[in-house]
Amino acid sequence: LLTTPAGLRAHAAVKFEGGAEAAQRAAALLPGYGPPDALYPAAFRGRWRVVVQVVDVRTPQGEESAPAAQLRAARTAAAAAAPLVFDAR
Repeated sequence: LLTTPAGLRAHAAVKFEGGAEAAQRAAALLPGYGPPDALYPAAFRGRWRVVVQVVDVRTPQGEESAPAAQLRAARTAAAAAAPLVFDAR
């Protein structure tokens, strides 16, 4: 039990933050608003030519779980498709 002498009032040390500080603290938890998630080496700077090409169509739950006609169509389309080429930064 904590008591104070008669006539003295007890005060708690409580720091209240303003609305701006609370908003900044909350925003720091959102992706893109806090510290960077990853650091990239200087060699990764600039523009890059990206080439994307499907090389295989797989069924993680087994081929029997996928409709045969759709699986065949996906594999045919992947084999015939030209690579997708675009610039990235």
